[in-house]
Amino acid sequence: MPSQKNWSKYTIGRWNGRTISSDSGNEPKWVYKVSDLVKAAGVSRQAYYKWLTHEPTVHDIQDQEILKLVKQLEAQHKHCVGYDKMTRLIKQERLSYTVNKKRVMRIMKEHSIKVDYRQPKRKRVQEQETYEAQNTLNRQFEQAAANQSG
Repeated sequence: MPSQKNWSKYTIGRWNGRTISSDSGNEPKWVYKVSDLVKAAGVSRQAYYKWLTHEPTVHDIQDQEILKLVKQLEAQHKHCVGYDKMTRLIKQERLSYTVNKKRVMRIMKEHSIKVDYRQPKRKRVQEQETYEAQNTLNRQFEQAAANQSG
């Protein structure tokens, strides 16, 4: 273990302030003051402590339920469901709240859930069969020489 003299280069600020520390096994303990961390992150101390102790809203809880359902449906359908079909599948589950495409798309984007492959489009218009007309006039198309009619 390093001596107290070597520890001073790993600490920021004083020991008597509020600090955040992490201990990773054999390496020395890194200690940072909260005020220095929030300054580096560009947020106020008040915003940090408010975020630290905030209660999840109803919308956040609903988003977590939708995320759980999205992951379940994604595994069930072998990762080939986009946000449009995913929304229809979620609506079939009859949740107590409404879920629209934008909400499902946002949740899937935030958690990097993407479709593995694009499903081929089905041809909706049937192609007409090509046919060869019968030679009812018995026309002869063979020429003896070029640029001469027969």
